[in-house]
Amino acid sequence: MKKIIVFFVLLLLMISGCSDKQDEIQIFNPGEVVSSDIVDFKLNDAQLTYYANAHFDPKVFGLPADNETEAFVAEEGHIFVVMSFAFRNNGRASIRVGNDAESTYNLHFTVNYDGKKYRVNGHESNPATGLSMEWSVISRIKGIDQRICISESSVSVESEEVLYVRMIGVASFEPGKLTDSFELTVNVINSQGGYEEFTYNIPSSSPNDDKDF
Repeated sequence: MKKIIVFFVLLLLMISGCSDKQDEIQIFNPGEVVSSDIVDFKLNDAQLTYYANAHFDPKVFGLPADNETEAFVAEEGHIFVVMSFAFRNNGRASIRVGNDAESTYNLHFTVNYDGKKYRVNGHESNPATGLSMEWSVISRIKGIDQRICISESSVSVESEEVLYVRMIGVASFEPGKLTDSFELTVNVINSQGGYEEFTYNIPSSSPNDDKDF
């Protein structure tokens, strides 16, 4: 009887150990590529800011420069999350990235700050609809920042095409300091129509300049 009890105790310990390993989350750094079977994704940088200009460049102060006609100011209890990333479609079919009825890839990010998770939603023009591609700065050509703000809430990425994006989102918290570290989780679509989550550690606001894969 004692041998049977010992066997079951050991079995439970083995199962518990396997469960702990499965729960482990791999953390990536900005500049590292994460992949599903049809998509490569690379976060180049992510920053927290209360102010941003029309091209989503973070600003220390809320006043726009002389040559800027508009600026974004986060509401009380909220923070802007400014993200730059590259997205490559390795599949055979085009992928519609965004957050509307035509989208096949509903891109979303989650901030993990101080032990709590916050969904990154659209900026003040569409705060209730999730993260949209509308107003994102798009560049399809390596080495050229075209500074094109698209007016649609989704965009098509053709097979073997690389999309460079700089976008702004809003999270419902205020950090102790804008330079505080945080984690950013992104969902990456796979060929089955499901999503795989990958988490980046953002230790500071220093961007990664190597945008290419």
